[in-house]
Amino acid sequence: MDELERIYIPHLREQFRNGRPILFTGAGFSADAFSVGGQSLPTGPAFANRLWPICFPSDPIDPHTSLQDLYGYALQRERTRLSELLLSTFTVDSSTPEETPK
Repeated sequence: MDELERIYIPHLREQFRNGRPILFTGAGFSADAFSVGGQSLPTGPAFANRLWPICFPSDPIDPHTSLQDLYGYALQRERTRLSELLLSTFTVDSSTPEETPK
């Protein structure tokens, strides 16, 4: 039995069983997709702008703060709000992108 069958397949099976699979794709993959909230999926900087108010609601956005730092801050201090934002932002509406006629 190779490593794929011994480690990776069972891990993926468990993720699907628990409804937690995560798909990583290349740039442009989701350009035509929309979230269940009807918004286009954000780039890193755009998501940082959505995350900022969770971390620092009364402060103006600092464009020099990294997405990694904001995410870490929210994960430690605002986990529930971060989870809600991630779900609403990155749960893709299954009807998008619509296929274009050929």
